[in-house]
Amino acid sequence: MTPRLGLGGAMSTLANRPTLHLVEGSMSPSLRPRFVLFGCALVLPLALGCGGGDGATDPGPGPNPAPVASVTVTPDNSLVVVDDVAQLTAQPKDSAGTSLTGRTVTWSSLDETLATVSATGQVSALSYGDARIVAASEGKSDTVVVRARLRFTQISAGMNMTCGLLASGAAWCWGLNANGMLGARLSGDTSQAPVRVADGHRFTTISVGQAHACALDQDLAAWCWGGNFSGSLGTGMPDQNANAPARVTGDHRFLTISAGPSITCATDESHLAYCWGSAFRNLIPGRADDAAFPVAIAAPPDYPGPLTFDSIKTGLGDNCGIAGEIDGGDLWCWGDDSFGQVVDASTDPVYALIGVPLTPSDFGVGVNFICYTGVDRGDRQTPIAQCRGTDMASGAMTPNTVNDLPSIAGAVAMDVGAAFACALL
Repeated sequence: MTPRLGLGGAMSTLANRPTLHLVEGSMSPSLRPRFVLFGCALVLPLALGCGGGDGATDPGPGPNPAPVASVTVTPDNSLVVVDDVAQLTAQPKDSAGTSLTGRTVTWSSLDETLATVSATGQVSALSYGDARIVAASEGKSDTVVVRARLRFTQISAGMNMTCGLLASGAAWCWGLNANGMLGARLSGDTSQAPVRVADGHRFTTISVGQAHACALDQDLAAWCWGGNFSGSLGTGMPDQNANAPARVTGDHRFLTISAGPSITCATDESHLAYCWGSAFRNLIPGRADDAAFPVAIAAPPDYPGPLTFDSIKTGLGDNCGIAGEIDGGDLWCWGDDSFGQVVDASTDPVYALIGVPLTPSDFGVGVNFICYTGVDRGDRQTPIAQCRGTDMASGAMTPNTVNDLPSIAGAVAMDVGAAFACALL
């Protein structure tokens, strides 16, 4: 009797799907058709399938699976930012170009100092450069290039080096490395390419001075490295340099920080100002000698209490800051006044209010001069931009000059170097 196949009308109460019935005759059990259970239904191995489609299909890892003839990794030549990740995908194929599934893929990096790769193809960039990533399956492989690059969200340039922060908070520096200024525990004198600052700190802001740099971490703690001239690292150990970030002493939580030639100043959560390093010519008001640790700067003479500051910038011979709103938001400076950059060149002031009817928005401190920009305090809209001290227009070393700079009036940001100024309109 010839076996017959029929779909019964009864539904399985457990599987809730049609049941395939075999109507048996006298056929030998060894000749009876056999059935294989796939995810879609019970099928005859040669007669029934799980669905249609004209595209190529993966033969699957059956008794005679198709061998892997090639591997294709995508994307090729992708860009990934240092301290970030990128996802790669590997696709094994047979000799006809059909994509194969269920095959084991192994990943490796040929440049592990630049980038590593996980078992799932996720690439992590460690440093900048072009890293080669390999995906292999059954003896076949594909190699792609991942371009790892530095992308800075903040940058600060000092006299002999530059530092920047990535979005991750990692610091990178380049330039002169005397006294460990790059903070990377390097023995060389210079590095023309950026090097990662040691110990894996994550910083929120960074400032570079003449021979040292300082930064604030995510807990608002201050760290400094480089030359500890006059105690400018704030570690409590004067003249002991640091070739990696060293914690500034005390439990201070700082909001801003500025590194100068041989001094550092910062403002804490209460907007009170602290400085450490050189106290030469009243650079640290109320302090006669250098400070190897943060010192709260004294109140101005005849002022009811310590000033609060929203920002402070340090220079070679002066420091300046914009006072907090509670103290009027004025621009105050202190230190060397040899060229009238603060008051009138008659004395080095403990403090001096810059006597301009100005609501300052930004300022800079150079060598023998300061510059500032803002609006008239009276009408709060007329833009003002001036420099005081050495004549910026002629270059003459004439004290007590004040140069109006109408070309940059209304600048939204500005800063100065040793003997030049820049503004962003």
